[in-house]
Order: sequence, then structure tokens, then C-alpha cells
Amino acid sequence: MANQTKADRAKIFMPFDAVKGFREALAEKERIIVPKTELSEERKEELDRRLRMIHTGDIITVVYFHDGEYVKLTGMV
Repeated sequence: MANQTKADRAKIFMPFDAVKGFREALAEKERIIVPKTELSEERKEELDRRLRMIHTGDIITVVYFHDGEYVKLTGMV
């Protein structure tokens, strides 16, 4: 046991997935497919105005449509 590497010891504490792919199947089942919302001209103008206000170093949250679902992402520009 003294010759075990940290990686080998870490494997002991890794979660056990008894049924391969079960977690992925559950995650896919929980995914709710929604139709893409079309923005009105007014909302498009508002979005354009807000995009022009973004500067390097700002922390922003973006919601975008990808593969039938809306994704929310927060990060620094």
C-alpha cells in the first residue's frame, strides 16, 4: 500500500456507476425540450442595446438556445 500513487488512492473514493450509462439516461430524461422563442423587433433592439454596453472585464449572464433547450451561462468578457 505504501507504493500507491495519489491517483490510485483517489480511485477508491470515485463514485461507482453500477449500470453503465444510467446517469446519462436519467439526465436525458430530465431534459425538457422547448420550442425556440422568436424575439419581437422591440426585444431585438433591446438586446442590441445591451450588447453594445458590454465591456472587457464585465461579468455577464447569457441565455441562448442550443439543441432544443435554453442554456444559461455566466462569465467574464
